[in-house]
Amino acid sequence: MNRIFKTLVILMGLALMSSACENEPAKEPRTYTQEELLEVNRKMMSNESDRINAYIAKNGWEMEESPTGLRYEIYHHSTGATPTTTMIATISYTAYLLDSTKVGSADISDPKQFRIGHDDVISGLHEGITLLSVGDSARFVIPSHLAYGLTGDNNIPPNAALFYDITLLGIQ
Repeated sequence: MNRIFKTLVILMGLALMSSACENEPAKEPRTYTQEELLEVNRKMMSNESDRINAYIAKNGWEMEESPTGLRYEIYHHSTGATPTTTMIATISYTAYLLDSTKVGSADISDPKQFRIGHDDVISGLHEGITLLSVGDSARFVIPSHLAYGLTGDNNIPPNAALFYDITLLGIQ
């Protein structure tokens, strides 16, 4: 009987403590100012840019940087036509995360096509393709804000920069 009494006392004590916790006012989530959010974003972009630059240096590439942050190097130049927006680009590519994990590809036997500036591909590809001529092969390092951003996609994690080895096969 003594054991039952002790168990009941413990259970009643737990019930009282539990109900006391429920009566505490909920904490308001912290509200961030626009400037605080911008500063966090600047730091994230700066850190990503440093990682991209280290990746490029490690591979010994000499890439140019566009105003949006796309890094590119055309390593095989051709004299083909240059694409413009609304044209359909046909490409072969292999895409990797910066840790060398392969995340996508399309080869010459099954190339990818998309309408430049309109179709649902990452904005870094839209921008990069317009820097090429038909027959060019290039390397793109695409920062996360020009790729899949904060959400990622399937096998691409959030805030991931991507490396593309790409050839522009044709335009229509």
